[in-house]
Amino acid sequence: MACGLPVIITPHCHLPEVSEWNAGLIVDTDPQEISQAMITMLQDNKMRQAMGQNAKSLVGERFTWKRVAEMTSELLLDLTK
Repeated sequence: MACGLPVIITPHCHLPEVSEWNAGLIVDTDPQEISQAMITMLQDNKMRQAMGQNAKSLVGERFTWKRVAEMTSELLLDLTK
């Protein structure tokens, strides 16, 4: 995602942000679902490009080292209250 590419993941990845930000597709582990998601992604250039841009934005907003450190600090401060 940091490279501006959309992802195909399963719910087991625990990244609901992918769906919230429209940064990729979340499918079950069924091989047919995965292959259909890949076909969908490969056939729709506009969707793939938009999801890729969204993926890069998601990483920049939520998953940089600085942002993760800030969220960790906020969590620790909340736990000490």
